[in-house]
Formats: sequence, structure tokens, C-alpha cells
Amino acid sequence: MQKYIQTTKNSGWHQHQKLIMVALALAALCIIAFYQYTVTESHQLKTHLNRSLTVTKIQQQDAVKGFGKVISLNKQFIAASESGRVNTLHVRQGQRVEVGSPLYRIDNRLLEREAQQATFSSQDIISDVAMKKADLKMQRYRFQAALLKAQSHAKGQQLELAANKQLSEYGIVSKVKFEQIKLATGQALREVDDAQAQLTLFNESVEEQIAALNLRLTAAEQKQQYYADRLASLNVIAEKSGVIESLNMTLGQSITIGDTLMEIVDNSVLHAEIQIPQYSLNRVALNNTATIKLPTGSVTATVDFIDPIVRDGASVVRLAIADQNSNALNLHQSIEAEINTNQAQQVASISLPADFQQYETWLVYHLENGRLIRTDIRLSLGSQDNLVLTPSLAEGEQVVLLPSALATKNQYLL
Repeated sequence: MQKYIQTTKNSGWHQHQKLIMVALALAALCIIAFYQYTVTESHQLKTHLNRSLTVTKIQQQDAVKGFGKVISLNKQFIAASESGRVNTLHVRQGQRVEVGSPLYRIDNRLLEREAQQATFSSQDIISDVAMKKADLKMQRYRFQAALLKAQSHAKGQQLELAANKQLSEYGIVSKVKFEQIKLATGQALREVDDAQAQLTLFNESVEEQIAALNLRLTAAEQKQQYYADRLASLNVIAEKSGVIESLNMTLGQSITIGDTLMEIVDNSVLHAEIQIPQYSLNRVALNNTATIKLPTGSVTATVDFIDPIVRDGASVVRLAIADQNSNALNLHQSIEAEINTNQAQQVASISLPADFQQYETWLVYHLENGRLIRTDIRLSLGSQDNLVLTPSLAEGEQVVLLPSALATKNQYLL
């Protein structure tokens, strides 16, 4: 038993020794790796420190860069024309619709009831107007009949008067009877005049009454059409083609008249809206050409609007895109654009190092009296396999480019 315990103790000690040796080996490997990395990094830094570049001056086409997105200027804001509940929703966010496509339907029972009541009221008015017009026609017929009767009676009296006049001259009819016939004839003629006057007055009155009835009828028809138009507005269709955006409604939702429910954005004609630094605003003019850079290439554009108001240190410039059929452009796509100002400027330039693409960022050190002093100079790719320095340096001066990952000091002594 004692021998077993001793053997177990020895085995545990050997395992402990093995773990210590493994840990020491790993530590040694880490130290060696760190040393090699440090030596490699130091060698790379030394290589870059010994590679100075001479500043030259070149003529470069002046351009203003900006960033923004693709927009559309042609939009239709759709607001609720009636209050109610969304009964049917035919579209979704981002869906393309054509002219006449159904968008949604609103259920408004109160409006439907009011429209039905207006229809009944209009029908009553139409019926009442028709009856009154028929009654006026009957009254006119009675006045015309009375006039004809009076004219016929007066004509008979005139004939009788003419016949008795000759008989009175021959003494056959007494003068008294002749005078009676003469008076009766005059009375008949006056009755004709009275009947004619009554018919004339009635015709004038009828015209006014007919006009009033027609106005009443028109008002009833307009009221009925008003409700018909409101009912038709419950079924909303697209008045232009485009893409549904800012959809602010769901099925069953209660909406109020005037609520903005969605937008239809016409994406057939696109523009680019970019922001440029405010100090570049005076270098850009209308009709300047521009190049919009895309992942798959580029498209040309023209400056068609410059916002003179500066916001947060930037100004907005709008570009009219020349090729509207480009499949590379999408609404709201983020873009980078470069505006050609049609001006040339002299810039400080250095040659492009062969390993420039191997590092993400670089720092510019200015060589002064055997010292490399870190600067705030920015680098940008030129059009001639060169790098442009901003701000500029004098021609002939020496600079050194160091990768940001390797540069740890603000100064280096050569």
C-alpha cells in the first residue's frame, strides 16, 4: 500500500514537470515571435525612413468632390381625402405602381349613409320639379285657351257689328240695338286684350319659376354628384407611376382626413444631390460637368442647382444625370461625385510609392535639417499615378511617407 502511494506521488510530480516545460516552451515561442515581429517592423520602418520623395509642381484640373445620394424631384404626396378605416391595402413599401393602379380603399359608413340620404332627397326634388313644371304647362294651356276663346268671341262680335251697321243705315235695326252691339263688340275686344296681357304676364312669371326650379334641380344634382365624388375618393388609385415610399398606413387603421399616408416617387428621371465644403462653393457654377463614381463605373452629369445657403459647413449641389437608362443607378443610392470646375490649378505632387496600396493610411513627414517632422498634410490620388499634397509645399522640398501603423513618433532623427 505504501509503495502504491509513493508511485502515485512520483507520477503526479512528473506530470507537473511536463506542464512546466510546455509552458516554458510556449513562452519561448512567443518571445521569439515578438522579437521577429519587432525586428521586421523595425526593418520596414527603417526602409520607409530612408525613402524620401521630392515635391514637384504640376498643373491639375480643378475639381470639387462631394458625397450624397440619388434622388427624384418628382413626387406625389397622397393624403387621406376622407376619414374612415382602411378596408383594403393593395401596396407595400418599395413597390412600383403604374398610373391607375389601385392603392387602398377607405370604409366610411357615415359618408355612405349621407350619400344615400342625398340620393333620396335629390329624387324627391327631381319629382317635385317635374310635377311643378307640368302644372305650369297646364296653366299656360288654360291661359292660351282663354285668349283663343276671347279672340273668337270678339271676331263674332265684329262680324255682327259690321252686318248691323248696314241694317241700321237702312232703318231695319234700331240705332239703340246697334249701339248695344257696338258696346258688346268693344267689350269683346277689351277681353281679348285682357287675356293677352294675362298670358304675357304668366309667360314672364313662368320663365322665372322655371329658372328657379332648374336652379333647385341643379343644386340637387350637384349635391348628389358631390357625394358620388366623395364615395369615389374612398377608392384611391395612382395618378402617376413610381415607387411607394413613406407608407404610413396599415390594414384596419383609422385615418383622419388630411393625414399623409404615402408618397409615389417617380424614379424614371433621377438626380444626384451632393454636399460640398463651403469653401469650394465659389468654384462651382451652373452647367459644370460632373462625374458620378459608382462601384460598376461612372456616369456623367451636369450641375443644375446650387444652394447658396450653408448648413453645418457644407452646401448642397444638385446634378442632372445624363444617362437615365443606366442600370447602375438606384433611388437613394449613396454616391461620390467630382465636379469639373473648368479651371486648372498648380498643386504639389509626389510620385506614387509602389507599396501605397498595402497600407490603409499614411502620414506625411517633412524633412527639415535632418529631422522628419510629422505634418497634417492630406494625400489624394492624382490623375497621373501621383499623389497630391494638401495643403501644398514648395517645389523641391523633401517628404517621407510612413504607414500609420508603423509611425509612432512625431519626429525622427535621420
